[in-house]
Amino acid sequence: MLSKGHSVAFPLNRETAKLLGIYVAEGYTSQDKLKFALGSEETELASFIAESFGKLGYSVKYYKSKSENGMEVVVFAGVLSRAFASWCGKGAPNKRIPDFIMLHVDQGIINSFLEGYIRGDGTRTLNSVGKRNVIHIVTTSKLLAMQTQLLGARDGLFFRITNASKPDIIQGRKVRVQDKFDVRCATDGKVQARIGERFLYVPIRKVEHLRYKGPVLNLETSDHTYLLSNVVSHNCDALLVDPISTTATYPYMEIQEDDATVTHEASVGKVGEEQLFYLMSRGISEGDALSMVVNGFMEPFAKELPMTYAVEFNRLMSLEMTNAVG
Repeated sequence: MLSKGHSVAFPLNRETAKLLGIYVAEGYTSQDKLKFALGSEETELASFIAESFGKLGYSVKYYKSKSENGMEVVVFAGVLSRAFASWCGKGAPNKRIPDFIMLHVDQGIINSFLEGYIRGDGTRTLNSVGKRNVIHIVTTSKLLAMQTQLLGARDGLFFRITNASKPDIIQGRKVRVQDKFDVRCATDGKVQARIGERFLYVPIRKVEHLRYKGPVLNLETSDHTYLLSNVVSHNCDALLVDPISTTATYPYMEIQEDDATVTHEASVGKVGEEQLFYLMSRGISEGDALSMVVNGFMEPFAKELPMTYAVEFNRLMSLEMTNAVG
């Protein structure tokens, strides 16, 4: 229920897009309120938040922290707080960019959102020659880092993502801490990347070969679909679902002709990064995205199984994919 003076709808314009960007960076919801945690020196940003929500009819208050060098801007907006949480996620590791921003046709809306997000969560750092032209963002949300890269590409900016997670030392023991992602962009355009209509092109820095020694199942069905290491392939295409496996195909062919030319083709690959990136950019978790790709890959095989076996097969696949890495 809206309080008196509130807008019936939340308008999407450049000002509110910037508000959404700031919320993704600094905001959270609590007790039907929108809250923004800012540094005590960020008075200009606090004023922008207060004035923008004030135009929409919402009451805003400031609370300065006595023990910490910070302040909190609180917006009294019950319905809107729930909407922001639904659009942008709850908790830092689950933050995301809403679909209606990711897919918006107005580049001005995109730029305003990025301006707000970078203003709230980013800093300008020095490059290798001492120029302060590098946008630097740190986030614990892998999805948000990937979406930022995708959104930046629409404006010709390449955001490089690096996993900055490091184990912490507690009482002499290494303890895994929350994943952290370092997102950087050089704004001078001098980067080793090219942005095309469909892809980001970056140089390959290292190639690694991983070998596997162990049994490999190769069961052929009537439509020439194969089961290789618990993964279905057609025409001997194999999909690897963990980082230590490889596959080698040793075909057996029965040729019942005196004169014949026979060829065999096999290809092996991991789940496509492009597929995972697309699904995750739509708000699907990495695990669910991986399961969707693999289950789709295996569908022709599953269709050939009797119903009883198909149900058990799908259950086992779900368990197998729990710890898969793509």
